[in-house]
Amino acid sequence: MNSEGAFHFLEDTDTPVRNLQKWLRVLSRTDPNLPEIFIDGIYGKETKDAVMAIQKQNGLPVTGETDLDTFNIIYNAYEKNVGDFEMMGYVPDFNNYKDNRISFGDEFDDIFVLQALLNTIALDDKRFYVTPSGKYDGNTQSSVNLFRKATGREEGNFVDRTLWNDLIRYIKKPQYYT
Repeated sequence: MNSEGAFHFLEDTDTPVRNLQKWLRVLSRTDPNLPEIFIDGIYGKETKDAVMAIQKQNGLPVTGETDLDTFNIIYNAYEKNVGDFEMMGYVPDFNNYKDNRISFGDEFDDIFVLQALLNTIALDDKRFYVTPSGKYDGNTQSSVNLFRKATGREEGNFVDRTLWNDLIRYIKKPQYYT
């Protein structure tokens, strides 16, 4: 943070840049005027171009640096975007499923949401990416098992309420930097 309370990420390759890039990437999916960027933790040309587009849209000085005003606009737009979809708070009715779980081979709309949750993690780790299909297929299973391993669970061919809630908690985990 500089003396004006602004974030300056240009030489930073740590997690704050990755968070900024994640927010910009989410925003680019609903705003065709924003370039889609790759999340690599480096404040390079792609990130700078996306920041400049946000600054231009909001009448801020177009510097490409993430000052406090730019940071707040990006973060607030990201929060609104996530809130508009309300996917992060969605919980399927596990009581309607066989054995109260989503299992390998199942095919229904709630699996699209599961795949979107996994793809949110994939913004930081591309190994979690699955093609949205609405079917609990092998790729979805592999991504679920990566999450299981990361959270100290054994591999399995299902998602129950506990695992779903842990996915939600993981995605909504706040990260603050000064």
